Amino acid sequence: MVAKQNFEELTRDLPNVGKTLFVPLLGRARAKQFNISFEDTKAEQLAQDYELGRHISLSSLFSKACIVRARAFDTWASQGLGADGILISLGAGLCTRHQRLAREAQNALTFEVDFPEVIGLKRKLYGEGPGQHFLASNILDEAWVLEVQKILQTQGRRNPHFFITLEGVAMYLTPEQITTLMKLLKHHFPSAQFSFDYINRLFVSRAYLLPAINKTNSQFHFAPSCIQAFAKEHQLTLMSDKSIVTDLLDQSTLGKLFRKGPWSGIYKMALFQLP
Repeated sequence: MVAKQNFEELTRDLPNVGKTLFVPLLGRARAKQFNISFEDTKAEQLAQDYELGRHISLSSLFSKACIVRARAFDTWASQGLGADGILISLGAGLCTRHQRLAREAQNALTFEVDFPEVIGLKRKLYGEGPGQHFLASNILDEAWVLEVQKILQTQGRRNPHFFITLEGVAMYLTPEQITTLMKLLKHHFPSAQFSFDYINRLFVSRAYLLPAINKTNSQFHFAPSCIQAFAKEHQLTLMSDKSIVTDLLDQSTLGKLFRKGPWSGIYKMALFQLP
């Protein structure tokens, strides 16, 4: 059992933005509390061990948003991966999708890419399970791609199908960084499926409205003005454009009456096919 007073020690060497890693984890851990059909046993255990609720300010609404977002990504990933697809999680943070989709039981490969300090934290908290590879790298660098290729070559995997996620990360990147990432993915993972979540442009300069984000002095930078135009600009095929807010409103009776309002575009997620 982890000592409950060790959260500050655990996060001492992380930059402020690094502490946002625990925000979605705490949100996912609360699924049972809100009676939402979703389970993340690892998140529940860590939230209890480190008493995350005492250290992170997270509203019920934001918690539910983290849950419905993770569930939606899980659904897309499960459908897109098939029996032997390879999952790549960029800016993986403390995501537990590999375990939630029971990929270790299927002997399926998952690559999780993040900065060295984040991967170090993840190794300390989780450890790498069967079929799971933690790659310490900036997601904009080619180093992680070369490592993926090396591992696949060693295992004799040829022409694999990839499903790539960028969950809770895109809004922190600049438009220039997004362009760099898209070029990298298109060059090395042709025909792969790629998904990310994104915010409305009105919120780019308003991260301070979210207490859990504001307390870490984090800032938002990227928000596509039109997802169809974004897809066209980067030669992507837009497969789905889904409102996280609509799913969030569906969690209440009152919300179901207003689910088609203009606020449905405040926070969304998109699924693409790379050329």
